[in-house]
Amino acid sequence: KMDGFEVANHLRSRYDISFIFMSGFQEEELSPKIKTMGSPILLVKPFDPDDLKLAIDQTHKKHKAHNK
Repeated sequence: KMDGFEVANHLRSRYDISFIFMSGFQEEELSPKIKTMGSPILLVKPFDPDDLKLAIDQTHKKHKAHNK
């Protein structure tokens, strides 16, 4: 029984993948867990579809830069 952050940490330790978190909670409530993930992108629901597209683009760019 893991929450989303624990699952992400588990997957990140095994695979070279990035994450975008979506939550109904405010960032302050999630801050301790977010800090364990480095600097993931967090979208708080409800969010605009354009924000999701921007988050995907940013995550992709960060992932490519990290792998160079």
